[in-house]
Amino acid sequence: MNVSATEVRTVSKIDLVLPRDRAELIKATEPDSESVSGYAQMLAVAAHGTKRHRAPKEQPTIGDVSIAMLPMQEQGRLKVLYRPRATETGTIDAMGYTLILTGVNPPKLNEKCVYNGRSWPCGARALTEFRAWLRDRAVTCLVPAQPAGRAVLTKCSVGREDAGAWLVKNGWARAQAAGPYARAGEKARAEKLGIYGEAPWLKPRQPALPRPVKAPVPLPQPELTATPPTDLSAPSQ
Repeated sequence: MNVSATEVRTVSKIDLVLPRDRAELIKATEPDSESVSGYAQMLAVAAHGTKRHRAPKEQPTIGDVSIAMLPMQEQGRLKVLYRPRATETGTIDAMGYTLILTGVNPPKLNEKCVYNGRSWPCGARALTEFRAWLRDRAVTCLVPAQPAGRAVLTKCSVGREDAGAWLVKNGWARAQAAGPYARAGEKARAEKLGIYGEAPWLKPRQPALPRPVKAPVPLPQPELTATPPTDLSAPSQ
């Protein structure tokens, strides 16, 4: 049966397509939006079983990537992911997962920052610094059991260090307002770190500390032994 779809409703991550006549019937008879939601959920249950999960009404997007906003209890468990690669500042690809660090607002790749009237490519530098810090070390993230083909908004750590916290406290990402890294973000701004300061290559270099001079090691001295005197008695007659 060919029907033209006029309305798509998202129910717990299931894209439910309503035929034209059914959609018009709902619009004509429903008293409010709640009954539509209930009717759509009934259709979803009939088509996909009785298990339902509530999902947020809106999902943010970063670029062209849709973020799967899974509740914490549905995120799965902590999983160690090897050979991670930073595709953007705050975005990691590893073992089939695309991971978006939560609590941070990283600069865009082409973003420019201005310090003392001078512009510099802080977005590109932030990605360079993030990659240098990550350097293919394994990351531990809260992820679903299997990659779902969608980006996951989550927290990750490298060893004992929170990846999002590292970005914010070093000034390579802005902290989300009222987020867990807000205080670290204020400190980074006050200290003019990362994107809040001048280009790293314009900062005065710290003079190298002089190397300590080691005292020469004395050569071992040979032991001096006393030679007993020879017999000096008078010669025999």
